[in-house]
Amino acid sequence: MKTCFLYNYYKTVYVTQRGAQRQNHLVAFFAYKKVLNSKETIQFQFRNYFFSNTLPDKLIIFCLDHNKADVVELFKTGSTIFDYIPKFRHDEENGNIVIVSLGLTGTFNAELGNLTEPEIREIYNRGMTKIFVDNGGLIVSRSAHHFVFPSGKHCDRFLRTGNVLLHGAQITFLASALLLHFKNRAIQYIFVIRLPSIPWPMLM
Repeated sequence: MKTCFLYNYYKTVYVTQRGAQRQNHLVAFFAYKKVLNSKETIQFQFRNYFFSNTLPDKLIIFCLDHNKADVVELFKTGSTIFDYIPKFRHDEENGNIVIVSLGLTGTFNAELGNLTEPEIREIYNRGMTKIFVDNGGLIVSRSAHHFVFPSGKHCDRFLRTGNVLLHGAQITFLASALLLHFKNRAIQYIFVIRLPSIPWPMLM
């Protein structure tokens, strides 16, 4: 089982005294409790990433309130996981490592470094796009076929949520993204239709 959702994206950023640079941002989203009990599995995930990707210019770590203490401990300078990331060093001036935790009210708290809300939304959009594309969420028919929706309308493509909702960490990532739309709002009832695998209780 994958203990975290790991993905990267490239972004052009302005660095003081260095100008515009195209940087590789690596994002790790930790969804589960007792993170410290999964060090070997986490190392394996990072090993697979570094085997086929370039080193990140920035490491962005997302966690939840229930596991933030473990995640901070896991990635502190000098820890086993931190030293495992090849040639990576914490640079406070340029904020190349960030740890943020998400609370139940949709607010993000900086545990290390800082991210603006637009940056957080971009990170979520990039991650959701990757989940959708990699898992084949869009089904496109061949030229001689088409799909008929319950409304009776015809189309050559449709969205298959069953393809997207496969991995627990990714599903929790998608669920946590919804919290941005309910920030600091009291939620009494949540009605869910045909999505039993998403951990909706985390929103309450």
